[in-house]
Formats: sequence, C-alpha cells, structure tokens
Amino acid sequence: FFASRTTERLRADSDLGRVVDMISRSKRILVVTGAGISASCGIPTFRGSGDFYATVAREFGLPDGQAVMDVRFFRHDPRPFFQVARRLYPSNYSPSRTHRFIRELEAAGVLLRDYTQN
Repeated sequence: FFASRTTERLRADSDLGRVVDMISRSKRILVVTGAGISASCGIPTFRGSGDFYATVAREFGLPDGQAVMDVRFFRHDPRPFFQVARRLYPSNYSPSRTHRFIRELEAAGVLLRDYTQN
C-alpha cells in the first residue's frame, strides 16, 4: 500500500511559490503545530511571557505552571485545571491565520491529521 506512494519533500531553501505549489497539488496534508499558533491570539502558553499558568500553580501550591495541565495533578485535585479553563473561557479570542489555514485544508478535504499542543 505505502510502497507505491511517493512523498515529495520541501527543501529548506524553497520559496513561497514552491510551498503554494506543493500544497495545491497535495491530496493528504499532515499538520504539526505548537502553542505558538494560539499565542498570537493572546492565549497564554507555558513558555511565553507573562505568568498566567505559574500564578494558578502558586494559588494551588503546585510546583510549576505546567503542573496545572499534568494529569497526575489533575487526578489529585482538578481545581487548578478548571481555574485555568474558567479564566480562558468564555473568551473573545479569534482564530489566527494559521487556525484558519488548517480549517481551509479540512474544508478542502486534504487535511490528513492535525497534531497540536492546543
């Protein structure tokens, strides 16, 4: 099954036109994104500036901001997670250009998977 398929790779020195050409010819696109695509919308990240997660961690006596989203801490006390959720939602955040691009890939039927931290 996979042996008959070819995968075209993009060289690091490719220009935007080449990227657009490859995307327009692709039938299955895998997207891998990090929290940065949401940071541009104003949603806090663990590594970004600000003290959002660390503040919640301090409020509940957790060792650091990442513990707020750690399932082991959640099982012990889910309140820090829900405190973050309460502060983020409902919100007036708008999707970034990257979010919209991924949605367009899905609408076009070419999005194979979207692996994300978000």
